[in-house]
Amino acid sequence: MNRTLSAAIAATAAALTLAGCSSSPEPTTPSTVTVTAAATAPTTTPATVATEATGRTPGQPVQERLFLRALNAANANMGDAPVDKARALDFGASMCNALDAGASTFDANQILVEGGMTPTDAGKVAATGIAAVCSEHLP
Repeated sequence: MNRTLSAAIAATAAALTLAGCSSSPEPTTPSTVTVTAAATAPTTTPATVATEATGRTPGQPVQERLFLRALNAANANMGDAPVDKARALDFGASMCNALDAGASTFDANQILVEGGMTPTDAGKVAATGIAAVCSEHLP
C-alpha cells in the first residue's frame, strides 16, 4: 500500500504541477461585487459544508465503506497492510485532485496499476474512491 500511495501521490503531484504550467490570459481588473445579507441563515449539512469548502460532491457513508473495503482488499492482494478510513480518504482525494487537474478516470486507474494493483483491483479502487470522495467525476 505504501508503494501504491507513494506512487499515486507522486503522480498526482506531477499532474498538478503540469496543470499549473499551462498558459493563462493576463489578469483582468476585478469587478465590483455587491454583497447583501440574507434575512435568515441557510441550513447546512456536513455534506453541504464539505462541498462548499472543497468544491467537491462527497459520496454517502456507504460509498466510503465500499472504497475502504476495495482499497484494503487490493492491499491484501499486494501483501500490504490495511489502511484506516482517514488515510483511504486522503488517497481518494489525491485521485480527485488529479481528475480536477484534467486527468481521466483511465489515468487514475493506470496509476494504480503501475503502483502494483491488478487491473481489476485498480478499477474497483478508482471507481469506489471517486464515488466516495468526488462523485461529481462519475459519468
